[in-house]
Amino acid sequence: MKLSISFLLLICLTISSALASNAHELKIKMTMPNKEAFTANLVVKGQTASIIDERENEKIFIDVTKIRDIDSTDKVSQKKYHQIYTEFIISKLDKKGKKVVISNPQTLAIENEEATFEDGKGAITLSVIPSRKEI
Repeated sequence: MKLSISFLLLICLTISSALASNAHELKIKMTMPNKEAFTANLVVKGQTASIIDERENEKIFIDVTKIRDIDSTDKVSQKKYHQIYTEFIISKLDKKGKKVVISNPQTLAIENEEATFEDGKGAITLSVIPSRKEI
């Protein structure tokens, strides 16, 4: 009887750890011309999340549309790296209230290290420090 209870407890613990949801925390800093930098911490459960920068009578939307973990090993040093790939859509509301996409940045960063995206037009710089988070 003790063996079957212990075995059942082990199965329950295994299932609960498998069902524990993984998430990511993104430390975000966005700069745009003639505006103060916008900073936020965003926890992404699953693949998508959103945050709104609502200042100066304007709403800027930062949407995470995809996030995934990529593990790799340096072939020379055999050092293991945990990287996090993230896709964003940055948009704002036009005068009619319709969302207009400003940029679609993508970042690939080593966990807990900063990755920076610049759009090439000088309109947006997005810096992200990603990390994994157990919830």
